[in-house]
Amino acid sequence: MAADAGVQIVVAQDGDEVAALATFSLLYPARQQRGQLIMMDLFARQRWRSRGLGEQLMRYLAAYALQRNCIRFDWTTESSNTGAMSFYQRLGAEHVTEKVYYRLTGQALQALAGEPAQTPGSSNSPA
Repeated sequence: MAADAGVQIVVAQDGDEVAALATFSLLYPARQQRGQLIMMDLFARQRWRSRGLGEQLMRYLAAYALQRNCIRFDWTTESSNTGAMSFYQRLGAEHVTEKVYYRLTGQALQALAGEPAQTPGSSNSPA
């Protein structure tokens, strides 16, 4: 990761093997001039799934957020990932319906940035 990424990683290990991990960032400000913890990824290796590691990582992140006076802990999941949605609901998470998620990629991202669109095989970096 880039030095300025601002991303932290917490891992669950079995000896030298990483069994599960979560990536997250703290963002400021949130409501009441406090921070919020944003989880980008929660992942467990196939053979470690359904063993409680995801819940342990979520509990760790919740405690981490409270230790840093965060007002909330947010994340997203794919709308097709019903297993993850059930898992998060079992933990007591609420499904946020008043937010809409947006994204810019490719030519739309370049256009908004005022950069010329790239063609396959070209580069926007100076020669």
